[in-house]
Amino acid sequence: IKSVSTDGELLGNSISAFNSQVDMIMDNKSDLQSQIKAFERLENELKQESKSNNQEIIEFLKEVQKLFREFKTLQTTVEKANLLSLFYELEFADDDIEGLSKTEYDRFKGRLDRETAKKFRDFDQLDINNDKTIDMSE
Repeated sequence: IKSVSTDGELLGNSISAFNSQVDMIMDNKSDLQSQIKAFERLENELKQESKSNNQEIIEFLKEVQKLFREFKTLQTTVEKANLLSLFYELEFADDDIEGLSKTEYDRFKGRLDRETAKKFRDFDQLDINNDKTIDMSE
């Protein structure tokens, strides 16, 4: 019993640490979005300037475009991490069955911003094997 209690405490501490990391990622998501908007504005201004055929401006524009692509990749990675974190947080909320039940999936979508939630299909469309859960393979 003492071993189970110790394991439970360790698991609880691990979950708390993981949730803290997820919170930091979520905080950085809005920072990333504002940085991407700033890069978009800079890129547009540089495109206008590059029409003058100034070689330095053209090279700088290429560098900004490269950084912009890297930022977009980072944003996508953060969004995927957020979705996976939320999936795993809710997966066993109502039961001990792997995957999201309909109730858990509804909670999952409810915690997403509107734009992201619109990208997800209905539960029945995602439950390909009709086992009343949506797991990572679906």
